[in-house]
Amino acid sequence: WIPYLEKAGFKVKTLGTDDCENVIAAGWILGYAQKIKLAEAALSSERLPDRAKPWQPAVQWIAAQAGVSPALVNSVIQQESRFNPSAVGPRTRTGERAIGMMQILPSTAKALGVNPYNPLQNIWGGTWYLSNLIRYYSGDVALALAAYNAGQGAVAKYGGIPPYKETRQYVPTILDRAAKYADLN
Repeated sequence: WIPYLEKAGFKVKTLGTDDCENVIAAGWILGYAQKIKLAEAALSSERLPDRAKPWQPAVQWIAAQAGVSPALVNSVIQQESRFNPSAVGPRTRTGERAIGMMQILPSTAKALGVNPYNPLQNIWGGTWYLSNLIRYYSGDVALALAAYNAGQGAVAKYGGIPPYKETRQYVPTILDRAAKYADLN
């Protein structure tokens, strides 16, 4: 950090002997590190789809609250709806249609206490649902994603990722994309 501090005008010879200068230098280093982190975050968001960018403050905050990687949340949203808050899925066997960016079923939304048509509540509900699944499966993200896609009943029935073609493609696609998004951060 010494060369950076010199460029910023600090008297590096007094560092270590002048407590006031030390505190100011430490604050400058923390601020500079935060600036670098923000610049890297801006760069990484440039690699997300353009439709994802307006939603990143919400995704970042909600993911942090739920204890889930923002890269994983972004990957699920990309797969489920391509960041389209008006997306509606096909009817399930029970007649329900998944709604919004995270494609939440109305019954799941009701259980979570969210309005699936509200994009922020949709992200909130979907992220917390995913977080709960990850905890339920003791941190096994692949099983949590399989349950998110095919339902917990299917995961229980088959004792793991169900043999459904869609789910067998869904899980690795989400995990691969999440790894790429995480590499950007």
